[in-house]
Amino acid sequence: MEKSSGMRRKDREILDPGIFREILMANNSAYVSLVDNGAPYGIMMNYAPRFLGGEIQLLFHGAQEGRKIDCLRQCPQACVFINDRQAEAVSLQGERPSGRTTTHYRSLILQGTMHFLPDGEEKRLAAQCFLQHFAQGGGEVEMPPEAMLAKTAFLLFRPASITGKANPPIPPREAARP
Repeated sequence: MEKSSGMRRKDREILDPGIFREILMANNSAYVSLVDNGAPYGIMMNYAPRFLGGEIQLLFHGAQEGRKIDCLRQCPQACVFINDRQAEAVSLQGERPSGRTTTHYRSLILQGTMHFLPDGEEKRLAAQCFLQHFAQGGGEVEMPPEAMLAKTAFLLFRPASITGKANPPIPPREAARP
């Protein structure tokens, strides 16, 4: 997977896969950009991260029909933006040594392909991953009834590239595996 795309402010670029994982685990919503008949279409969706053999994946869910499903059937390419809400802050003029106003943030942009998960075991595993991510404490989670799973589309997003940016810049540390 490509990790960067020539960021202008190299001092703010996040390259550490451990930080990618940290941001993904700390949040649960993303802006997903799709293509709708050649025009941009963006929506907010809940996600659950999954890490398999060093590969970062995101799971999404929703209704089995509608505009996003139509878009993905036409073009499965997607861009996902995740803003780390816990890192958001504004430093107003006079609060910083430079006297300038700035916004603090950590964010990720992932570009890749969405895949529809088939009914059955893959869908149940995706639902379990989702529930555990939202439970935040691990442990046992109650699976939804099969009838509900049958009405739900689960999408697997496999990023081909990931770019991260932070302000203030994150000091380098020993890289961790995602």
